[in-house]
Amino acid sequence: MSGRGGVVGGGRTGRRPVRLGELLSRYLQSVGLDEVEDARRLAEAWRSAVPEKFHAETRLLRMRSGVLEVGVTSSALLFELDGFRRPEILARLREQAIGHVRDLKFKLDSSSREDGE
Repeated sequence: MSGRGGVVGGGRTGRRPVRLGELLSRYLQSVGLDEVEDARRLAEAWRSAVPEKFHAETRLLRMRSGVLEVGVTSSALLFELDGFRRPEILARLREQAIGHVRDLKFKLDSSSREDGE
């Protein structure tokens, strides 16, 4: 037998078992896929932070240096969100432990429409 005394896994003495979820999380971080989970959480937080009537009219575009870029379907909506609702939305995102969002940037984005118009 090898230098392990014939015991499978005998070289692991002193190590604690590691949960599969923990290993998976470490692996996803190492290859950058944990960003997918972050994006999912951010999308959920967005949907609960903005009134439902805006869900179909907005689309999360990207996060850059703590600024969440959001596509909107019309200039009127851009004006409303940027001019009147920004502080409220930021506060709600931060309440949901999405604290890495330090600001919002709204921009016109025709692909934000759900019906593709």
